[in-house]
Amino acid sequence: MLSNLGSQIEVPQVDIDSGSTKPTVQLVGGETRPTVVVRVGRQAPDDAYVTIPYDGWQYWIGRTDFDSKYAFTVLQNLIALAEADQDAKAPIVTIPAG
Repeated sequence: MLSNLGSQIEVPQVDIDSGSTKPTVQLVGGETRPTVVVRVGRQAPDDAYVTIPYDGWQYWIGRTDFDSKYAFTVLQNLIALAEADQDAKAPIVTIPAG
């Protein structure tokens, strides 16, 4: 799932030319947009929803891109569920004694 999303992220041409990464995978079939639209540039807009600095570039999701924000949030929740330890979620039962 993460590889599929990652392949749709916009990447700088200089990183493609240097062999650091492959070009962004283009949409296939009936898709009209990536699941999460991630932009890249030297500076992210001040009102970006989320910004990640990496190797001198800024990657961001736009604040007004509801579909990307929603998909990103769902992805974060799925990752958190996958990492959760089942034992740590066991309910605590308190029995009054006395």
